[in-house]
Amino acid sequence: MKIWHNTKLVDQVELPQTSGAWLMGDGAFETIRTYLGRPFALEQHLIRLQCSLDHLQIRAPEMKDVLAGVEEVLAANAPHENGRLRITVYSDGQWLATHFPHEASITPAKLMRYPDIKFSKYAIANVKSASYAENFRAIRLARARGFDDCLFVNEKDEVIESAMANVLWLRDGKWFTPKLSSGGLPGVTRALLIQHFGVLESTLQESEMGKVESLALVSSLREIQPVERYESILYPISKSLTEFQSSFHAWVRDKLGI
Repeated sequence: MKIWHNTKLVDQVELPQTSGAWLMGDGAFETIRTYLGRPFALEQHLIRLQCSLDHLQIRAPEMKDVLAGVEEVLAANAPHENGRLRITVYSDGQWLATHFPHEASITPAKLMRYPDIKFSKYAIANVKSASYAENFRAIRLARARGFDDCLFVNEKDEVIESAMANVLWLRDGKWFTPKLSSGGLPGVTRALLIQHFGVLESTLQESEMGKVESLALVSSLREIQPVERYESILYPISKSLTEFQSSFHAWVRDKLGI
């Protein structure tokens, strides 16, 4: 496997042993789904990367250089049927692009409530920071208790997102996603669903989870994944949800011309 590191393709990355940047996770990243070696929504991901770096007060590499590195790493590695392209930028100027095969999850997810509060005004709530410690803690807690992921709730008892994805819910025949003011990440897939598929922004109290007709997780890697359970609440895999999954997947492939 070839990796793009700063200015060239390498077989192995050697990061500085004393650099506080990568050791402390001081940076930002984007993960992009590829289909037959073609990245989807790359421009939107690069815009979000630039916004994250600006917010973290980190100088970004020239985006033309990032694009060139991405093209090189995609050309140098096998065009996986489904792939995971990751771009990571650290505060010391180091940056990487990698491309791995990706196995999309098709199993409906089981969610639990994260036991701690995630505050909506947290300074980097809307940033794709390389500091992912709380998210990984949430995943470990969930898996230890027989779940797949955790649902974050803020100080106003509003549902925010899961540790690894944005959230959609179906109510009265319409699809909704939490407002960013709740403290969630501005997901690229989330934005596309709002722009092109009529998903509405709203707030959802955790106490209202039992009134939701269908629940799903959305991200660039998973597209739209059904949720079958939140704590003790069970959700049907509705016809509306399966049709939504199918139409979004077809739309993505049409946009890529595959």
